[in-house]
Amino acid sequence: MGRALMVLAERGMRLESEVAEVCTPTFTITKELQFGNRRFLLREPIEVRVNYEGGVWTHEAPALAIHAFAENRIDSLNSFCMDFADRWDHVAREDDQNLTGEARQVKRKLQRIVHSVS
Repeated sequence: MGRALMVLAERGMRLESEVAEVCTPTFTITKELQFGNRRFLLREPIEVRVNYEGGVWTHEAPALAIHAFAENRIDSLNSFCMDFADRWDHVAREDDQNLTGEARQVKRKLQRIVHSVS
């Protein structure tokens, strides 16, 4: 297993991870997540479940209500990062009175794990 740095300039995503020859069922984002020109520094790790079935890749973090999918692994991961940024913008920063009970739980989780956004 080698260390790889994947950079998707056209999507604005950067991810550094160990690359395996077979699908890894889960991986952990430990320090940061970047989407576009935004960088989310983390206090706590995010466990991401990965699956490939029926020609579709999925990346999900149920505790954050994220379920991303695409026909290839890189696009699915990019979708995950995009959904994470969206959850931050539209859930973590929203007033509690505008959120459902489940969304408030996601908000608290996001606010607990994200240290800063730059």
